[in-house]
Amino acid sequence: MTETPSTINLVIQVKTMFSKPVTMLTQNIPLHILGAASTLLVTAPAQAATFNFFHDYGTPQKISDAFVSAGNIWSSILLDDVEINIFVNYEQFHSNTLLGGARPEMVEVSYNQYLHGMFRDISSVDDLQAFKNLQFDPDDSGVANIINQLGLASLSELTLDQVLTMDRGAIAFSTETFGMLRPSDNGSETVLDNNGDINNRIIWLTRANAKALGLMPGHDEDLAIDAEIAINSNALNNSAFWDFSRVYDYNATINPNKIDFLSVALHEIGHSLGFISGIDTADILYMQAENGERGIIQENELTHVSPMDLFRHSEASRDQGVFDWTSGTGRYFSLDGGVTNLANFAGGITANGDGYQTSHWEKQDQPLGIMTPTLDKGQAINISALDRQLMDILGWDVNLANLDAIFGNENQTQQARGGADALMGLPSAANQNAANNRFRWWMNFDGEADLTANNPVSVAEPNSAIAFLVFGILGLGLFRKRHS
Repeated sequence: MTETPSTINLVIQVKTMFSKPVTMLTQNIPLHILGAASTLLVTAPAQAATFNFFHDYGTPQKISDAFVSAGNIWSSILLDDVEINIFVNYEQFHSNTLLGGARPEMVEVSYNQYLHGMFRDISSVDDLQAFKNLQFDPDDSGVANIINQLGLASLSELTLDQVLTMDRGAIAFSTETFGMLRPSDNGSETVLDNNGDINNRIIWLTRANAKALGLMPGHDEDLAIDAEIAINSNALNNSAFWDFSRVYDYNATINPNKIDFLSVALHEIGHSLGFISGIDTADILYMQAENGERGIIQENELTHVSPMDLFRHSEASRDQGVFDWTSGTGRYFSLDGGVTNLANFAGGITANGDGYQTSHWEKQDQPLGIMTPTLDKGQAINISALDRQLMDILGWDVNLANLDAIFGNENQTQQARGGADALMGLPSAANQNAANNRFRWWMNFDGEADLTANNPVSVAEPNSAIAFLVFGILGLGLFRKRHS
């Protein structure tokens, strides 16, 4: 558990996806749901993240088992003493091609608060490198304190041993803003934004991520929901489509004509833990403006910079000394301010992107990790070293040894025959969804398959995000009705 800040007051604005505050949610959950949840508490090692999965009656046992298995896998590598409460919503969608999606509860903190959380959470070499390459004012009081206290020439000389032995609670940083490359107001070009407005001051992160950083309590007395993962009962009614064998045996071979459900569950939980990019919400707004559905984007509408976005770079952003908050190919994960490209991110759903939400790794023939945007038939994807590295710098304390014991040699992707893809992460968000931080990372089957019969169906292309907006409105109403 990270240290509790002693020199600042944390003020967090909680964004809820339900019509009532999430703190009231469990007061309205029927007893049969709470009863179901009690059987789904994941057994985790001492000092590890615990996942509590809630569901309604009618949820097939194999779905419950799958999320328990996926939660156990994540728990085996996340050492933070926190609880993550996830509602698994098994219901019929309006589209037979949608498989499911994750909608984390989001919170907003100031950039200054985020810096304090990051500093107090440092526990690895990667954590330290990531922190040292965040943006600080030249005269930041906390940086000056560290340098003077340890007799350093600059923050770059700070070592992990020094961090682990110092009184981090006594360090108070004074930086309030950051700069970034972002789309211009009309989305036609990229501009350097470092004017200190509201969108240069806010960090937008999942509740689970905030818990890992010590920015909110790690345990909720009222079991407030941290994320909702929706599963389409239409898709699951076709037993010939899914393969659940890895739910019960991690090393099982997937049927080459089926989709591995465990990979899907691991992926959606990953979004809930913080593998998200606020650029996806901006993409929706800019696409709506381009289609004449709204006016020019204002800066105060772009307060969706996520922790992951702070480590999203391009050659242009590296040269400017900021991060890259635009969609498009060539944006990559870097811990040293863009000097080293560790892996490319997906480019986004706009015309200059690659058709996949930026909250994923770039699509490659050999997936970079569980947060890849697509899943082939016959393919099983596990949590990779790259996934773990990013989770580590997001604020999670990662056990690197335990996962290898589960999966074997470095979690190599199991690949059977090629086939149609299941797209993880197509957006379904109307204008008010994006404005209120209600945003879902969808998974869609991207191929010729009917999930309820044997006849092929027409599937929208990945770039056609607007095709999913109507469902976003209808789906939101259903979820509100169900939970409130």
